[in-house]
Amino acid sequence: MSGAALAAAGLLLTVASRGAAAAVTPSARVGSTAASTVPAIEKASAKQKASASSSAMTAARPLNGKAGFVPDQANGYECVVDVQKSKTATAYEPLQLVHTARSYAIHWLVFPYSLQHARKVYPDRWTFQVQLCATGGGNTWNEWNQYFDGLGFALTTSSPKMIGWDWASKVANGKLSATLNFQVNLGIVSIGGTDTVNSYGTHAGNPGANSDIGWPHGWNRYDGNRMNTYYVSAHTFYFQGTPYFEGNVGHALYEFVTGGTVGFGIGATSTIMAQCHRIVGSCVNFA
Repeated sequence: MSGAALAAAGLLLTVASRGAAAAVTPSARVGSTAASTVPAIEKASAKQKASASSSAMTAARPLNGKAGFVPDQANGYECVVDVQKSKTATAYEPLQLVHTARSYAIHWLVFPYSLQHARKVYPDRWTFQVQLCATGGGNTWNEWNQYFDGLGFALTTSSPKMIGWDWASKVANGKLSATLNFQVNLGIVSIGGTDTVNSYGTHAGNPGANSDIGWPHGWNRYDGNRMNTYYVSAHTFYFQGTPYFEGNVGHALYEFVTGGTVGFGIGATSTIMAQCHRIVGSCVNFA
């Protein structure tokens, strides 16, 4: 993972915006249970599994009315817009979850886009659509191997608005890619996300709840508008998992029946899980 992606440090995570910053505090926890039937070579590592989560929520703010905002592209974090014919998408400031600790780093970005007058659902009623494109992941060190790295993100309204979703499931030439089209009457408007990862484990996703990702208390009311994207690998034995960068790409599409624009908020939470791969002794504190 590049130095730029590991730049944020300390226990306070800040989401940049034009208004007041939203601050969240990541947390880490280490399990301490091991069944007596675990083989001797596994007992030490089975007691050393850890996880960390971070969350943030913000109101969407247009990015000076510009479409196709692509920061940090050299590091493999991309969500770009492809517009054909007469439609124009609006880009918003991305929501960032960035944190570096003793033994892990998290770097996720959620890119919001909107499309006014997307399609007519009634003879004289237009829709306003919002697409969230998430890309990123994390990595570990100090003899910790991550076996799960995921992000849950949602439009922060309890009224169900999600009408489409997608995620990447196959690594090709070191990259994961997924594209989701806005649903429009004419032309093509699509958002394509790319993430640079290692080809290890499984890359998947799901709409709705996901118990592996630390959704904050009180956010369950957004489950109808929630999308999860993640990497996961086997972790039965101490040597499984990987210290290398892993993550995924995910998309969610939402629709409002209105002829105008809609102010909306987004929330996201990331979770990384790892296990110590030392046979004897302890790994550095994961916190």
